[in-house]
Formats: sequence, C-alpha cells, structure tokens
Amino acid sequence: MAGQQINLYLKLGVKPAGYPHLQLGALALVLVLLGLGSYAGYLAYSAATLTSEALAMTRQNQAGQAQVAVLDAVQAAEAERLAQVLGGLQAQQREKDQLVTLLATASQGEGRGFSAMLVGLARQHQAGIVLTHIEAADQGASFGLAGTVNEASLVPVYLGRLGQEPAFAGRTFDKVTLKAQGKVTAFEVQSSAPSGAGS
Repeated sequence: MAGQQINLYLKLGVKPAGYPHLQLGALALVLVLLGLGSYAGYLAYSAATLTSEALAMTRQNQAGQAQVAVLDAVQAAEAERLAQVLGGLQAQQREKDQLVTLLATASQGEGRGFSAMLVGLARQHQAGIVLTHIEAADQGASFGLAGTVNEASLVPVYLGRLGQEPAFAGRTFDKVTLKAQGKVTAFEVQSSAPSGAGS
C-alpha cells in the first residue's frame, strides 16, 4: 500500500509555528526605524529653527549696535555745537563786561551824558541786535541809533530795556523806522531828552 502524506497544518487550519514571530519582528523593526527617522527629522527641524532664531537675533543685535553708534555720533555733534554756542555767548558776555567797565570808568559816575548812554547801551546789549551807528548831540540831549536786528519784534523790547537805564530815564523814542533788508531788518531810532532836563 502506497504511503499518503497529509498536511495536517492545512487540514486543521494551523499555520506553522514561528511565522508570526517573523512578522512581528519585522513590524517592530519598521516601527523602530520610523521612530528613529521621525526623531532625526525633529532634531533637524529644531536645529534649523534655533539657527534661524540665532541669525535673527544676530541681525537685531547688529541693527541695535548701528543705531547706538548713530545716536552716539549725533550726541557728540550736538555736544560740540552746544559747546561752541556756549563759548560764543561767554565771549560776548566777557566783551560786554569789559565795555561796561571801560565806559563806567570813562563816565566818572555821571548819570547823564554820552558816556553814561554808552554804558547803558552796553548793559542792555541783546543777542540778535547789531548797532551800526550811534549819534549824540548837545551833550546827549539828542540821541540816535541805527542797526540791524534778526527779528523786528526785538526792537520795542530793546527800547523798553534802554528806558530803564538812568541815562535814558524819561526819554521818549520819537521816531522808530524799520526796513526789511534780506534776512534782517534795519532800524533807526531817534530819542530826545525829557523836557526840562539839564545837560
């Protein structure tokens, strides 16, 4: 009797042992590889993000340093300009003080007269006003000024301050003429002594 072979695995519906283990092992290997790939991608993305942020911070820092340098340069230039202006004002004040001292000595304590008028003019010197002509007659009874001013509105202020000087007390400024000359205004002033005042 010839022998007959029967595949009991197929008849009983049982798969050979060990086959599922191979599938599970392969699946686990695939999952590990996928996990490693995902983690590597995350690390690469994080590194790229950090690099981009570092570059942005570097650019911001450079821009901030440039702005600070510009501000430092502006402050230095402004400080130099203010120092020059202050130096000019101090020089003007020294010249004014020297002129007042000189004229006060020349007037020998007189309350009126040409020297006393010059002392008053020197004391009331005002930036923006340049006197080009001073005229006095009859021992100061008749007095005139001419000059230029940066702003016409300074003239009445200047004359009001002159009126507070002893040499100009009681005087009236009979004639004031203003005429525009380019960026400045030319002015002329005529003053007479108060009536009844001695020479």
